[in-house]
Amino acid sequence: MFTTSKIIKKTPTVQLYKMPTSIAPSITSSLTASATVGTVFNYATIASGTPTSYAATGLPSGLSINTSTGVISGTPTAVGSNNVTLSATNATGTDTKTLVITVGQGTQTITFVALAPITYGATSFSLNGASSSGLPLSYISSNTAVATISGNTVTIVGAGSTSITASQSGDANYIAASDVSQDLVAPSLIQIVDYLERQRLPQSLRHEYSTKDCSQLYAQHH
Repeated sequence: MFTTSKIIKKTPTVQLYKMPTSIAPSITSSLTASATVGTVFNYATIASGTPTSYAATGLPSGLSINTSTGVISGTPTAVGSNNVTLSATNATGTDTKTLVITVGQGTQTITFVALAPITYGATSFSLNGASSSGLPLSYISSNTAVATISGNTVTIVGAGSTSITASQSGDANYIAASDVSQDLVAPSLIQIVDYLERQRLPQSLRHEYSTKDCSQLYAQHH
């Protein structure tokens, strides 16, 4: 007698795995930043989700964003509080935040070198000081009986000495600079001759000096 056996086929279990999907960016860097006029500024945009591009609108003048890295950089040129619309984007989406950049007044310095000795008989010459901000300087003479100033032109009106002071009072974007002063000596012909006499120079040697040479010698020693 024969028996019939059943062959049971077992169906294999198939497990399905869901591939992870990318997530939209989320900006996590600070949303406030401080900057100064005339000083280099850098801000790094930090975001999760591996952004592929960045954008920013409403940036202070002088600043720009690198759309590949999200770095905002440059040198601000104007004081103010700026609401910047900052965004980070990838294939899944975009995150947008408001970044507030506050720009404060910059500092400035004055370059005003020592004044050359004045030649006897000279009438006027120009001053060539400058401010690091590029703003114009103003000048005053401590002794207007010796020298007067109009704009950046010095006019010698008498013998003696005076102090020339260069100033820059600042504006909305820069605070005032520290004053810089330089001495100016304008000898008279009598003073020059007296100086040579006191040096006890031989008469033959005195004739070798022009009036210009003598005035410069006098200025260098007084």
